[in-house]
Amino acid sequence: GNTVTSQSAEFKLKESTLQITKQPEDVTIAKAGDTVTFTVEATGEGLTYCWYASTDGETWTQTWLTGYNTANLSFAGTAGRIAKQYKCVITDETGNTVETNAVKATVG
Repeated sequence: GNTVTSQSAEFKLKESTLQITKQPEDVTIAKAGDTVTFTVEATGEGLTYCWYASTDGETWTQTWLTGYNTANLSFAGTAGRIAKQYKCVITDETGNTVETNAVKATVG
């Protein structure tokens, strides 16, 4: 019949500060093969980035282009790559996510 009572504890949920502060923008390159770079800016703790590509705007697949896991995606603007849309999903240290608007590159 012995009992032990612990001290009370308080749990505080850390609020996420994850926010996109600058969306990536569509890019126009002078000629096919020129470098395309999309950049996103965000605030938050322990951010990770993952860029995705889509041909139809509905089905998205992770891309492995240069910078696929950074705030800056960069690639040569070949015909196959120009035909796609790109977006970035940003995750903070607690697992909260936000995603950018879809962007594309064109030859002008």
